[in-house]
Amino acid sequence: MNSSTVIKKTLPLIIILLIIIGVAVTCTVLSKEKDNPVIGNPDGVYLTAKEGEFTYKLTNSRLYDELKENVGISSLVTMINKDLLKDTKKGGISYWDKVTQEAIDDEVEKATFPDGKDELTAEEITEAEEKFLDTMFSSYGLVSMTEIENHYRLILAKKLYAADKLEEEIATKNAEAKKDSEKYFTQSDYTSYYTSNYKSEYWAMIVPFSTEAQAKNALAQLGITIKTSTANTSDDFTRWVKTVGEEEVALTTSEVVAAMVSMYNTTRAFQTENYPINRLVLTEGKQYTINEEGLYQFNTTVSEEDETLNALHYTYDEIYAYQSSVQNYLKNTMVSYTTSSEVTYTQKWFTPTPQSYSSGSIYCFIMKLAEVAAPEQSTVNEEIYKKLVEKTLTDTFVETKMAELRQEKGLVIYDTFLEKQYVSSAKTYKVTHETTKKASENLVASIEGHEYTTDQLFDAMDKIYGISLAITLINEERFLVNTNYNKYFDTTSTANKEKDKWLDQEKYQELTTEVSNEKLNFSAGAYESYGYGPSTMKWEEFLQSIYGVSNEQELRMYFLKSDIISDFKKSLGDLSEVDETSPLWQFYLEKMESIKEKIFTTTGVHLLISAYEDPMGAVSASSNMLDPKDWSEYQVTCAKELTDQVKAYIASSEGTIKEKLEAVVAAFKASPRFIAHLDQTVAAQPVVEGVSYVFEGIEVAKFKSAGLTVKYEDLGEITNGEMVEEFEAAVKSIWLANPESDSMVIYNDYIQTKFGFHVYANLTTKPLATWEDAEGNTQILPSLEIIKKYIEDAADEDLTEEMKKAIETYYSPIFKELSTDGYYAAIKQYQAINGMDITFSKTNYTRESFLRAIDMTIKKYEDENLTYIK
Repeated sequence: MNSSTVIKKTLPLIIILLIIIGVAVTCTVLSKEKDNPVIGNPDGVYLTAKEGEFTYKLTNSRLYDELKENVGISSLVTMINKDLLKDTKKGGISYWDKVTQEAIDDEVEKATFPDGKDELTAEEITEAEEKFLDTMFSSYGLVSMTEIENHYRLILAKKLYAADKLEEEIATKNAEAKKDSEKYFTQSDYTSYYTSNYKSEYWAMIVPFSTEAQAKNALAQLGITIKTSTANTSDDFTRWVKTVGEEEVALTTSEVVAAMVSMYNTTRAFQTENYPINRLVLTEGKQYTINEEGLYQFNTTVSEEDETLNALHYTYDEIYAYQSSVQNYLKNTMVSYTTSSEVTYTQKWFTPTPQSYSSGSIYCFIMKLAEVAAPEQSTVNEEIYKKLVEKTLTDTFVETKMAELRQEKGLVIYDTFLEKQYVSSAKTYKVTHETTKKASENLVASIEGHEYTTDQLFDAMDKIYGISLAITLINEERFLVNTNYNKYFDTTSTANKEKDKWLDQEKYQELTTEVSNEKLNFSAGAYESYGYGPSTMKWEEFLQSIYGVSNEQELRMYFLKSDIISDFKKSLGDLSEVDETSPLWQFYLEKMESIKEKIFTTTGVHLLISAYEDPMGAVSASSNMLDPKDWSEYQVTCAKELTDQVKAYIASSEGTIKEKLEAVVAAFKASPRFIAHLDQTVAAQPVVEGVSYVFEGIEVAKFKSAGLTVKYEDLGEITNGEMVEEFEAAVKSIWLANPESDSMVIYNDYIQTKFGFHVYANLTTKPLATWEDAEGNTQILPSLEIIKKYIEDAADEDLTEEMKKAIETYYSPIFKELSTDGYYAAIKQYQAINGMDITFSKTNYTRESFLRAIDMTIKKYEDENLTYIK
């Protein structure tokens, strides 16, 4: 990998995109039509790094050329944009100055806290702020808040300018339009946006259950049954009835509403603060009132101050996310309840039978209170206009307006390489940039009122990307200059012929053949399908595009560097030449032992006790599973009680563990909740035929009322690394106690994870896999002897399948991280640079920033890419 490839991987995405757009696959070595401008001191030393007896030097021209190739045009455009936005004014104020500090602060806060910070702790806020500053440094080379604020000021200034240009275009096009279809935004645009974004909102009581039986039992708890009828006449229709004496009496309107309020409160009682002391979500005098005639009147006005008053309010998106069919039913079938509503065969303000949704997984009683129709389109057209403008003001539109402004101000680019990139980039914005025959010794570009020298461009590029590139180039120099790594080519030789500088002629011939083969592949069209072929470019252009080199000699050196780096990576983990006293082998033994200590294999099942925001739990698409840290104290207490009661039931009952836990789930599903307005005890609840509040000593109704749900899962085979940390620790402890067993073990303590609480039953434990050595001894870890055989020939007949499994389990993951993935090798290289004596000639960044970049990269690789060799 050359430095060109490396630096592209370290650039911010938006700049990479600009480069890709500009260069695409046609980046070429330009013919020398004219001399390109050069920096002031091209042969001057950029930095010097000393490592023992070796000295690595980087020249200014090397840094400038690499930076220019990769980020030159984007850096130049940024410089020009800043100046243009400082010069271009409206109302006597430049667009640069139009950006307010408040707007900048808002952008910084959004970038720092993309999900907001209201729910964050002080520690989490500090962590997010530090992460933001690290990102701004690593991605943009920005250190101070002033630099960061100017970064966002440029983004906002460009958008302000583009917004004004858009308004001008809209005004011009609308003034010239002779019919609606010729306007910038047509009536169809307005209508389309209105239809998609302005919807009815609803006030409704929705009481959900997971089965029809549960819904009917909830009514039965209130002494109500559903009297069904197929006649649906004024005298005989489906209604709710109660028994008075021996007679069935139909409920009045107020009694129906009271029942709905009661069931609503019952299903959501756990959502109240300080449940079970407080149990009523809907209370008289707050969400509803009862007039002198005993009729219910509901609040249907959204409150900005008290969210509890909005308990029955649903936006279109909320009701649609909850259940799209409910939204459709409310909209097209139901009518809103009023104090004049009656229970008749034609009534549609409530559902006397539970409505089935989501393929029978949800049953709901629904009472519609009000529908707030979307505003008339004519009243919101001004608002829609702003939204359409905002929708049009995309990044592409903004960059297009800036490209047009640069054209308007007469941009001239004197560097042919950058000019060609810019021409290609401008085309994507439908701007034609005229090339120039003018040349300059040190000017890269000019535009109305401004000139940009090579040294200015160098400084701009170096400030942001210089550290990353310098580190990469030091590594390249190190592998070539340091004879501990490069034993093939003498970089200090003064021989006239390149061949005479090679210390290893066999290596020279090998790489020369590799170059010839690559040229044959190119000539034969092997890369044509990727856009690189003789039909579209010359061989020299291919070299520049793919390898970042100019000729075959440089390509040979590129291959040499690749081989040296590959050898270095391999050497970090190569055991082929070591003995058992080697530090490397001792390192392997230590890390393989660490892997062994983590490995276990069991089979098991569990009952997951969880809690959701919504009473329907996992069945509701709009409900989120809650981490126990977000549960109420009462819910945590109940989860522990439920755990204990389930374990007691398992110990005292007959049947398989699967049968027992599934029975708990079934009982939980069938159980009613405690009626909210009664004490939350079994004794206080009404007796209902066929309904049980307790199952085999498990207080299912109590726990269900608290908002808990249960789920049985057969986890199959469990091995290390598959489960969350707390669960894995519990399972591992059972395995450690007896690594080979077919006896079921119930984990005795509480297991709390982010998913909830777990009742875990371990069914079997399996011992670690072993292999047999030549003396017949049973081994677990692979020996150095069999690893060496594996390295030499993985198909060696002396290697049994058990040996191979041991090697692949313990040795291979460590070798992969040491020698294959490349991250450990990169860390070693960064650490080496960290220990060098480095002299900086330029002052675009400090030594502290340079070392900070190294430390951040090392930490990133260690945290994200190393598992076995940390």
